[in-house]
Amino acid sequence: MKIDLIGMILNNAGRRCFDGAIIDDDGKQLDAAHSLDYMIMEYAKVRNGGESSTVVVSRYVVEKK
Repeated sequence: MKIDLIGMILNNAGRRCFDGAIIDDDGKQLDAAHSLDYMIMEYAKVRNGGESSTVVVSRYVVEKK
């Protein structure tokens, strides 16, 4: 079974909190789906040992290692 993660999050959390949360290089606000996608990609980067100025790994995830 495959899950549409972005769709699931947006349908349950709502789009409003993600709409315009990320601003692209041209200064335009991204819509909710693109903002969330960007945050997920940044989260994956941090979770794999990289750095991000946008997101952090939750302490709940780090504590369960």
